[in-house]
Parts: sequence; C-alpha cells; structure tokens
Amino acid sequence: MKLLATVNRRVALKTKSVSPYCHVSFFNADDRTEPTSQVFLENDETVPFEMPVLVFGVDLSGQAKRFLDPLSPYRQGKIEHPFLDTKGMNEEQKRRP
Repeated sequence: MKLLATVNRRVALKTKSVSPYCHVSFFNADDRTEPTSQVFLENDETVPFEMPVLVFGVDLSGQAKRFLDPLSPYRQGKIEHPFLDTKGMNEEQKRRP
C-alpha cells in the first residue's frame, strides 16, 4: 500500500491531473487477511478532500452523508437515539438511474 502511495506521489509531480494525496484500500481475495484502508500523508499534511463512497461503481456519497451526519451527536454521547432522514434518503435514491 505504501508503494502504491509513493508511486502516486511521483506521478503527481509530473502530471497535474493526478493528486498527490492517496487513500489506499486493500481487499484480499479470500478471508485470510482483513480488509484495510489507509491515507498516506507526509509531515503535517491534511487531506483536502472527502472520499466518495462507491459501491459497484455507483456513487453513494449523498446517501452516506445523509446517514452519517445525524450519527455524529449520537456517537459523541450527546443524544440517545439518532434521527435518520429516511424520506430524504429515499428521495436521493429515486434520482439514480
């Protein structure tokens, strides 16, 4: 994974259409190794973007944001039960081809 991130940075130095920031995911073909994901940053870098949520090539970022945003206060212990906007999620899904 680190090698892939290193190659990505080298390409980004020569090609402006490639970002130097690299989020690498690994999924094994069987269950011998757990899937893992890591963002490779250098020094004091911060990631200047959000990673899209893609499932089988379909961008589900809108649905993921609608689902995860209300969970933040719940995960912080500020509320007991999260409110999920299921109506909004269903409307978002209807836009998809």
